[in-house]
Amino acid sequence: MKKENNQEFYVEQMDVHYPLQSEIQNEIEDIILKGMPQKISFLKRMKKIYLGPGLRVIYYKNLSVFFATFIIYFAVCLGLVLSFEEEIRQFGAAFLGMPVFFLLFSYFTCYMDEQTQINELRNTMYYSMNYIVSLRLFYTAVVLSLVNTSFLFLSGIREKAILSVGVVGVSSMLVFAIIAVYIYHRWNNYKCFAGLGAIWVLLFAAIMRLPETKILFLFEYIPLGIQIATMIVCFVALFTLVGRMEEKDAYTFAY
Repeated sequence: MKKENNQEFYVEQMDVHYPLQSEIQNEIEDIILKGMPQKISFLKRMKKIYLGPGLRVIYYKNLSVFFATFIIYFAVCLGLVLSFEEEIRQFGAAFLGMPVFFLLFSYFTCYMDEQTQINELRNTMYYSMNYIVSLRLFYTAVVLSLVNTSFLFLSGIREKAILSVGVVGVSSMLVFAIIAVYIYHRWNNYKCFAGLGAIWVLLFAAIMRLPETKILFLFEYIPLGIQIATMIVCFVALFTLVGRMEEKDAYTFAY
């Protein structure tokens, strides 16, 4: 009975169901399970990290830049090869020039993205621009490394110094890729790629000016096995770094 304004009237009692403790616990467990990320297989996880938005998005409108950069690289390398008489210098121009091609291509693709306002388009996507550029650097370095190593194996070269030049070329390119991924992720700046290329060109020019005996000694001093192990370590480091980029800064927003 309830009394208001000196009047008494009956209020119908409502039957309110209060859940049992076991029901509350089950609801809590269901909420936690729904909030946890779904478990996926290792292969699907690798595909999600390293394919991301797909190659068409990663290299969107970059094909012309690739061919233009390759023509420049091929013309310069051909000129250097024809100008050198010693075999070690000729192969040095081809293998040690590959990191320059990698850095130039990476620089021009980022530059063209900026000039054609592709960045603004990609910023509206699910994946961040930092992640897309990291994947582009990763794939470019891996493909060019495979080109270098395939040429070494298919050419039948067995001279240690020349094999060493090829391995050093791949290792240096992977190191530049690691530095480029880190710098772009940290400061969102691609102009440093040109600076890295200039540093490598100066170092390459200094090496090529040495007498042939000193060049041979330089590349034969460290055992080839250690150089190959260093190359593998560089690849693993790049692979791991790109994977961490996916965890930290891969997505612009979540659906």
